[in-house]
Amino acid sequence: SAFGKLFELAGAKPRFQVTADGKSIPGVEMAVFKRDAAEYLTVEKRSFEFEKYPLKADIVLDGKYYVTDMRSGKSFGQIDRIPIQLEGLSCHVYSLLPYKVEGLEVSAPKNIKRGEDLKMEIALKTSASPAPHVIRVEAAAPDGSRPHEMRKLDTQNGKTTCILPIAFNEQPGTWTVTATDVSSGASRTVKVEVGK
Repeated sequence: SAFGKLFELAGAKPRFQVTADGKSIPGVEMAVFKRDAAEYLTVEKRSFEFEKYPLKADIVLDGKYYVTDMRSGKSFGQIDRIPIQLEGLSCHVYSLLPYKVEGLEVSAPKNIKRGEDLKMEIALKTSASPAPHVIRVEAAAPDGSRPHEMRKLDTQNGKTTCILPIAFNEQPGTWTVTATDVSSGASRTVKVEVGK
């Protein structure tokens, strides 16, 4: 674009570029959202009549990051180029982390009674001190109905606490609780026996 060339002449260069065969692709808009050391990249593509879809391309990053496609949960590992398949009017969201999320630890009681609170301690396992992350917690009843209860919790220093109240009239039996880190897709499931 004319503005792009003007910025380039002034010495300004975008952090990220979407290219196919080494050439920039028109109609791509990107935005970066930052939360401490974690960054989230959105990539949107407007369609043009002269393009044939799907269009295979790469998002060229300004360095190496641990990248996850937040819509599919697919982790790419530590890379400096994200392979992407663009459709007309498509939107993609990626987390760009300077550290590796190695997993989640979930500490929960094995047994509780109806009418009690289910308290779980959740901790990210990372290769360096993490930025705040969002952890999604879903609870499924013994009959498999899902999600029975869902929470989204922020971490501080990689840790959070989740409290799920279990009503007096809830189904007794084995409940399945899954905690998922939204940024990396890392997930951990625990089973809790709910008694009468």
